[in-house]
Amino acid sequence: GNIVNISSEAGVRSLEFMIHYSMTKAAQLNISRGLAELTKGTDDKVRVNALLPGPTMTPGVREYLKGFAKDKGYGDDFDAAEKAYFKEHEPTSIKAKFLDPKEVANGVLYLSSDGASGINGCAFKVEGGIVKIAF
Repeated sequence: GNIVNISSEAGVRSLEFMIHYSMTKAAQLNISRGLAELTKGTDDKVRVNALLPGPTMTPGVREYLKGFAKDKGYGDDFDAAEKAYFKEHEPTSIKAKFLDPKEVANGVLYLSSDGASGINGCAFKVEGGIVKIAF
């Protein structure tokens, strides 16, 4: 069997404007790792992994972005507002974009598949390019 916990990229790097969210997602990661450790050396064929989606275009995020667009003077230009959001919140990202919920679901499907049978205790990122550039 498979357990795939939905955590977040925020669980590995704290978001100053959502510390409480980052804290709970970090706890999910540690629970996933701990459960994966418990499966080692057992006859159970249970794997435990965590999926770390980045910002996902849910209905709530869409509503937030509409307000962000209005507040920043973008009006109905949703694409410009999205770019401005990432420039403001993720200025060092190399390819930032909001995920489609189907992209998150595909990550769960992969971790649950036979193709991922060798993956246990993993924090699997599906984050749309929110990668900090480190030089």
